[in-house]
Amino acid sequence: MPPIRHAVSSQIVVDPVVPENTIKDFLVAAALHQLEKVRFYIEEMRLHPDTTYGGKPTALCYAVLKPHHKLMDFVLSKGADTNHRDSMGMTPLHYAALGGCERCVSCLVGRGAALNIENRCGKTPLALTLERPNLTANRELLTRYGASLDPSSPVRPCFH
Repeated sequence: MPPIRHAVSSQIVVDPVVPENTIKDFLVAAALHQLEKVRFYIEEMRLHPDTTYGGKPTALCYAVLKPHHKLMDFVLSKGADTNHRDSMGMTPLHYAALGGCERCVSCLVGRGAALNIENRCGKTPLALTLERPNLTANRELLTRYGASLDPSSPVRPCFH
């Protein structure tokens, strides 16, 4: 079995002890918002909250896409990276913008999520909100925080 790669901040840590099935189970628990199972994997099995495999989204991404505030708060308290990118170049803020939850967007931005990171299709979180009419509130919120459609523009965050 190939070693599993754990994302820790911007570093990759190789841990040959953690079976791939354990990581899959962890990510499924996160996707299903099973907070107690996620807590078990992080606290008892000692998985980093950004642990993933094959470029899949992290637990934080799953927590903000279909908003589950307790799960989001938990993985953030355990050190989840607000700017971790999956294989599509999506960050938790991309997922939060698509999830439509203003609280999730505000929380991530308040914890340092970069506003103008492009995914592999060249879309920032703000650009994703323009594609869906039901995301007007997140679009306005991201704009108020200083997000731009031009990822090279300087960000002037406004937390009013």
